[in-house]
Amino acid sequence: MKIRTKLFITAGVSVAIALLMGVVVLFTSQQVEKVSAKNARAHQVSALAAQLANFRGEYLLSGAERARQQWYASYAALTDLLSAGEFGGSIAEDTAAMEPIFSRLVEHRASRAADVGTAEGPDEVEKLLAAQLSGRSQSLASAVTGFAVDNRAALASAQQRATVLTLALLGALLATMAGTSFLIFVSIANPITRLTHAAESIAEGDLSARVEATGKDELAILGTAFNTMTERLTATIGSLNERIAERKRVEEALALSRQFLNSVIEQSPESMWISDSKGTLIRMNQACRELFGATDEEAIGKYNLLKDNLIEEQGFMPLVKNVFEKGEVARFTLDYDLSKVKHVKMEKATRTFLDVVVSPIKDIHGKLTNALVQHKDITERKQAEEELTQRAEELARSNAELEQFAYIASHDLQEPLRMVASYTQLLGKRYKGKLDGDADEFISFAVEGAKRMQRLINDLLKYSRVGTRGQGPEPIYSEQVLAETLAGLQVAITEGAAQVTHDPLPKVLADEAQLGQIFQNLIANALKYRGDAPPRIHISAAQEGDMCVFSVRDNGIGIDPQYHERVFLIFQRLHTREEGSGTGMGLAVCKKIVERHGGRIWLESELGKGATFYFTIPAVAGTQLAA
Repeated sequence: MKIRTKLFITAGVSVAIALLMGVVVLFTSQQVEKVSAKNARAHQVSALAAQLANFRGEYLLSGAERARQQWYASYAALTDLLSAGEFGGSIAEDTAAMEPIFSRLVEHRASRAADVGTAEGPDEVEKLLAAQLSGRSQSLASAVTGFAVDNRAALASAQQRATVLTLALLGALLATMAGTSFLIFVSIANPITRLTHAAESIAEGDLSARVEATGKDELAILGTAFNTMTERLTATIGSLNERIAERKRVEEALALSRQFLNSVIEQSPESMWISDSKGTLIRMNQACRELFGATDEEAIGKYNLLKDNLIEEQGFMPLVKNVFEKGEVARFTLDYDLSKVKHVKMEKATRTFLDVVVSPIKDIHGKLTNALVQHKDITERKQAEEELTQRAEELARSNAELEQFAYIASHDLQEPLRMVASYTQLLGKRYKGKLDGDADEFISFAVEGAKRMQRLINDLLKYSRVGTRGQGPEPIYSEQVLAETLAGLQVAITEGAAQVTHDPLPKVLADEAQLGQIFQNLIANALKYRGDAPPRIHISAAQEGDMCVFSVRDNGIGIDPQYHERVFLIFQRLHTREEGSGTGMGLAVCKKIVERHGGRIWLESELGKGATFYFTIPAVAGTQLAA
């Protein structure tokens, strides 16, 4: 049962007893008042009875009219008093009988006085009536006296009962109060005391303390909750102790890690320094000191990355600010001379070229706390790059001059060669058979030499024009270029009974005319250097990354592996003029065209087993070769 319910019941019983006591006291008081009122009226009846006796005697002695009237007045008052009905029995009977007797006495006295004049004394009738009236008066007085005695006894009995009942109810009330106090002590005070002692024990560190929780009242629930809380507190403290121990281990590991990291940073051959969240340098390693020729006293707490005028002048300050504002990593190359930084004074610093990386360092909440700045001295590399650039420019200029020379030389040689060829042919026609046999042979050699020289100059002219007369690369359909090339070689293909096949070819970025030149040179070589069987030539392509790898495979005489590199050089021939015509420029032109497009060319072949030439050309972005 809940404590509140118990207290409500106890309080209700106490209130009921108190109300009952009030009712008893009120009832007893009313009874006493009624008995007292009866007793008072009994006294009045006795007094009026005495008055009637007095007035009767006075009337008998004197016959006075006043005595008679007073007797009737007293009798009327007595009659009114008895009319309430409280006085029954002999009192009412005696009172009712007195008036007729007294009236007869008055009439008798009046008649007697009329007959004899003045009465000389009471006669027998008067004496008899007086005696009857006196008897009734005495009987009335005796009855009233008895009534008063009985009434006083009833009053005493009522008062005694009221007293006993009041004392009994008071005892019950006291017992109830005592029971309530005991109940409060047992149900509330003791559990609270136990709870207090347990709480004090826990406060002193004794987590084993528990409260005996019996029953189902609020304090039992509180005790159970206290025990549960204590158990959870014990578990929490145990977990907290484990966490504290784990945190100590982590802190120790972190301290070792920090020490190790500091050692690594300090001993790192790469220049590093660390700034605070505002960009001010707070630490640098030995490599940084040596790189900039700066001391800790000169730089720490004084240099600020966000105030570096050289970074600002070279346009990298927005990148640096993004490190601190957006948490981004900044990378840039800097032409740097610390002695020219305006907000610090470092006279011994020297000029360097630096690759700089500025990285944000954040806490576990993602808030930037520091920045790590790493420098890599690229002065030597920068100087090498400048030298390489200079040499590349010189080489490009030299190549341009050589190409210009080759073009001019080949162009200027065309006219005298044409003249030599024309006149030697004219000599051959005019004097053939008119001179001796040696002369005819010599003229034939001269004509053939002039023709070979013209072919050689034309091929040299084509080679020189690869880099100067070519168009920029654009998306083209290589399969269409191949079709146009095969159309131009159709006569040679038909005469050689050759079969040329191809797979689906991709869309590439190339100079259309130069790609056609590659196809023409490779297919013409395959037709020219054939074996005994009819030529079989197959062209295919495969995409590898952003490049397309083309292959031209034939079943010709093949090439010895020792000559695989040599065949791509200018004026390199592997066969005599009797075995095949040519100047040795075709594959050199192919190589130069492929390299102009950023690709490479190579071959796979064995003597007598045919050859496969491979070359790469850039693919068009976003396109895939169909399977």
